[in-house]
Amino acid sequence: MYCSKACARRNAGRLNRKKERARLRTQAIENVDPIKVFDRDKWKCQICGCTTPRKLRGTYDDRAPELDHIMPLSLGGAHSYMNTQCACRRCNAAKSNTPPIQASLFAHVA
Repeated sequence: MYCSKACARRNAGRLNRKKERARLRTQAIENVDPIKVFDRDKWKCQICGCTTPRKLRGTYDDRAPELDHIMPLSLGGAHSYMNTQCACRRCNAAKSNTPPIQASLFAHVA
């Protein structure tokens, strides 16, 4: 559910760009709904453990929830539920496109 058609189009464009990047790297492509990932992770940053309130989604606050690829797409990670996690904006920015120090049991490179 979006506030306007413009927001829905912008989100669709964002998803299509991510799919195209994954397709170019010949990785698994799955439609990933960020809200489902945040619900699965109980709206907690999987890197530092802080809570990421739903109301901060889309803001520049350090605790704003963001979809993070465990193994970055730029390093061959898949765009799938197995390779995504909830991260606060601060941790996601600090992590950038570096691979995890110790691969999670859920990190998956197809």
